[in-house]
Amino acid sequence: MKIEKRLSIMLAVSLVILIAFGASLIYSYHQERISFVEHDMAEEIYQKTFKLNALAYDYLMNPTERALEQWRQLSDDLANLSSTTVYVKEEQKAILHEINSRHKAIDDSFRSLVRIHSDHDTMETKRHELYRDLETRVSSHLLLEMQTIIELSIRMGRIGDDQLGRIRNITSIVRVGFFVILFFMLMLNAYWQRKGIILPVKQLMKGVEIIGAGDLDYKTGIATNDEIGELSAAFDRMTDNLKHSTE
Repeated sequence: MKIEKRLSIMLAVSLVILIAFGASLIYSYHQERISFVEHDMAEEIYQKTFKLNALAYDYLMNPTERALEQWRQLSDDLANLSSTTVYVKEEQKAILHEINSRHKAIDDSFRSLVRIHSDHDTMETKRHELYRDLETRVSSHLLLEMQTIIELSIRMGRIGDDQLGRIRNITSIVRVGFFVILFFMLMLNAYWQRKGIILPVKQLMKGVEIIGAGDLDYKTGIATNDEIGELSAAFDRMTDNLKHSTE
């Protein structure tokens, strides 16, 4: 094989490996960004639900207009957040859909709780106990649903963390594989240069010195199928011609 062709093949293989390595890094970086976004969203859902849980307790203990307004604002934020689709995996999409459904149930329960509190001043005395029992039931359902959303958000965050860990492991394997292949190619290139270029050139130089000393019967005898082999054959023909011309 010609030296020029060998060099072209080595260059082409190096470029392919480099492009593949770069593409894998870009893909891994993109997947890491998606995982970070998903993790941040799960964390934000957890934080907002936790705050809603605290506001619900505050409202149950002291049903003020300020607590009601804070709940509505935070509930709207959570609704907008849970309706945003940033997830790719079907499992995370299903969890987010369940969070959105349970949030709607929470919102309905809290509105019912507000109506119950607003009716306390006008309710009949004999119905007071019924309202208190209804309030307890609604409050329990509200808090239970919020606890479920917290657990779902934690589960969703763990899925994102596991996915991020897998992506980082794959990236590490790709990097190690790239350096192993690079080392192998460097060793192969060094071996080829020594065997295919350096040693034949030394042999040719040795022949030049011997022939230059007057031994026209010496043959370099380099039989490689490349430019150095062609040069050796041409040098041997030139030596034969020189020998015939001096006879």
